[in-house]
Amino acid sequence: MIRHSGPTAPRRSGRTGRTGAADSDGGRGDARGVDPPGLPARGGGRSAASFAAAGACALLLPLLASGPAHAQDRPAAPTAYVTAADAEPIEGTAGSADAPALEIGGIYTDELDVGDALYYSVVLDAESDVYVSAVAAPDPGTKVASADGFELALTTTGGDTCNSPESRTFQSDGAARPIAASQIRTVTPDGRCRQAGNHLVRLTRTSAPTSSPAAWPVELRVMAEPAATGGTDVLPEGDWTTSDDLPPAPSGQAERAPGGSGFNDARPLEPGVWRDDLTPGSTRFYAVPVDWHQQLDVRIELSNAPQHEGYGSVINAVGADIYTPYRAPAAANTTTSYSGEPAELALLTQPVAYDNRLATGFDRYVPRSRVAGWHYLAVHLHENVVERVDAEAVGMTLRIAVHNEPGTAPTYDGDLAEAGFGIDAEVLEADGADAGTDADADETAAAGRDDGKVLLGYAGIGAGVALLGVVATWYYLGRRDAAAGHRAG
Repeated sequence: MIRHSGPTAPRRSGRTGRTGAADSDGGRGDARGVDPPGLPARGGGRSAASFAAAGACALLLPLLASGPAHAQDRPAAPTAYVTAADAEPIEGTAGSADAPALEIGGIYTDELDVGDALYYSVVLDAESDVYVSAVAAPDPGTKVASADGFELALTTTGGDTCNSPESRTFQSDGAARPIAASQIRTVTPDGRCRQAGNHLVRLTRTSAPTSSPAAWPVELRVMAEPAATGGTDVLPEGDWTTSDDLPPAPSGQAERAPGGSGFNDARPLEPGVWRDDLTPGSTRFYAVPVDWHQQLDVRIELSNAPQHEGYGSVINAVGADIYTPYRAPAAANTTTSYSGEPAELALLTQPVAYDNRLATGFDRYVPRSRVAGWHYLAVHLHENVVERVDAEAVGMTLRIAVHNEPGTAPTYDGDLAEAGFGIDAEVLEADGADAGTDADADETAAAGRDDGKVLLGYAGIGAGVALLGVVATWYYLGRRDAAAGHRAG
C-alpha cells in the first residue's frame, strides 16, 4: 500500500534554480501585451471621449472573450521532483561516527553536493528484510554528464557490504531527471548483515568537472518487509510472459492521464490506454498495482511533431524506467532516439514472487521482483528534443497491461500493507487504480492548468466589469454632450 503524498516537504535553503510548479499537469498562462492601435484625433469632448472609449472597448473585448470557455491549455513546463509531504529533513555526515539515524518506515530529504560521500545509520532487526532507497533529483535543466550519478551502499559498522553497492547514472549528457536505487538486507541463514544491530548507509555522488555544481535534492526511504511463514511459491517459468511471446498491446481510445513529478505524486493507472504530453526536459511518473505472479507490460508511443529544418535525431531522447515498490529498477532502462517521427519502446518486468529473492544467475531483475505492490513507471524526454522539433510538447500514448492471474499471497508474520507493500483492495479503490476517471486525481493532476483558467477567468470578469464601466461612461458623456448641445440650440 503506497499512499501518494501531496505538497513538498520543507527543504533546506541554499539551493537555487527551482523550475516549474509542484503540480503534475500545470499550465502556464501567457499574457502578451499589445500596443493600442492609433486613433485619429478629432475635435469635441464627446467625440474624443467616444473614440477613446471605443479604443478601450476594442482592447477589452478580446480579453473578455478569452475567459474560461476559450482558455487554451499550455503544456506543463518541466517540474521539480515533489518529495513526500511527511518527509523529514536530515543531514548526512562525512564521518560515519556522526551519522544521523534513519528509522524503519521513515522517509527523509537531504542534499548531495559534488564530491559528497554521506553516511547515515540504521538499526536492523534479525527477522525482517529491509530496503533502503535513495532518489537523486536534480532540477530540470541542471547540466549533467552521462556518467554523473550516485552510488548507494549498505554496510556493517565495520565496513563490510551487505550486498553489492548499486550505482545509477543519467546515461546521457543533459538528461537531468530523478533516478533511484536501493539496497536490500535479506535475512537468510548464510546471508550477510543478518545480525541485528547498527548498520551504515553510504550515499556517494559522482559528477564530471564540466557538470553543474548545484546540489541535488535527495529522498531517502527505509522499509521493512515482515518475515513470511508460508505460501512463497514462484510462478513456473513455462507460465511466464516473455518478450518473445507478448500478446497484442491494449487498444482503443486513450484516456487523458497527466503523470506526476515522482514517486510521491505518481499518477495511479489501471491496465489500458492512456494519453499524456511530454515537455522537453520533463519526467513523468505513473503507478500501476502489480500483484503476486503478475508482470507489468508497458508500451510507450511517442507521436510525430513538427520538425525544424534539417535532418537528425536526438540520441537517447526518450528513456523509461520501471521501479519496484521499494524503488529499485525492475527492468533495464530503455531508451530510443527521436527525430520528430513516431517512436516507441517497451518494458516488461519479471513475475512477482517471494522466493525470487533467492534466485541466482545473471538476470539481476529476477531477485528484485520479490514483493507485490505499486510499481512505478518513469518516462523522460531529453531537453535537446526542443532543438529538433518545433513544438512545446510531444504527445505520448501509454499502453499498459498486467499479465497472469494474481497468485496466492504469502503468509506474513505481520501486516504487509502497513509496511508499504502489497495490493490492498480498500486502498486500491480509494487511491484509484482506475484514477483515469477519478475526480480527485484529475483535479490534482490538472491543478496548474485549472489555476491558469481561473486566472484567465478572473481576467475576463475584470475585463467585463471594466468594459461595462467604459460603456456607462461613454453613455453618460454622450447624454451630457447631447444635453449641452440642446441647451446651446
